[in-house]
Amino acid sequence: MKKLSVLFLSVLVTAMWDVEVRTQTFASDDPVIRQIWTEGIENSQTYSLGQVLFDKIGPRLTGTPGKKQANDWLVDTYRKWGIEAENEEY
Repeated sequence: MKKLSVLFLSVLVTAMWDVEVRTQTFASDDPVIRQIWTEGIENSQTYSLGQVLFDKIGPRLTGTPGKKQANDWLVDTYRKWGIEAENEEY
């Protein structure tokens, strides 16, 4: 009975993994959608940007040094990308 349960679980996990992998493929021939897909999936900078904000800078409560550091980092990052940016005081 235990072997049957392990076999069933293995088949179930394999089937679920296969469905997940197939859903991650690209199914359109539209070049604009393909370019959007490529930019979002293959050129994403989400992980590296999140790593800096979450792990390096940390919490960013209003009025704290972490908030100022995050603002300065963001302005610097935008400037490196060629985007005009500045910190605004409210």
